Amino acid sequence: MNKNTKILLIGLFLGLFVIVSQASAAGLVPCGQHADDPNTSDIDESASCTLCHFFILIEKVLEFIFFNITPPLALLMLIIGGGMFMLAT
Repeated sequence: MNKNTKILLIGLFLGLFVIVSQASAAGLVPCGQHADDPNTSDIDESASCTLCHFFILIEKVLEFIFFNITPPLALLMLIIGGGMFMLAT
């Protein structure tokens, strides 16, 4: 692995920590909280956790992946692919 690849992988790894810290601030688990926050959703967050809350958690995780991670990653791949196409000999 060359130096540029290592730097890119380290940058992506550190960038994921920024994304994860923003996701944890939003509160992924919609149950078992000390008090209900009326600004977040129509779900009672102070209720005890049930199987339905697990499916809500999965939905939030997939929504985060599809709408927050995938578009920038796709744009990055398009830029890299275009650069490789333009620089090909």
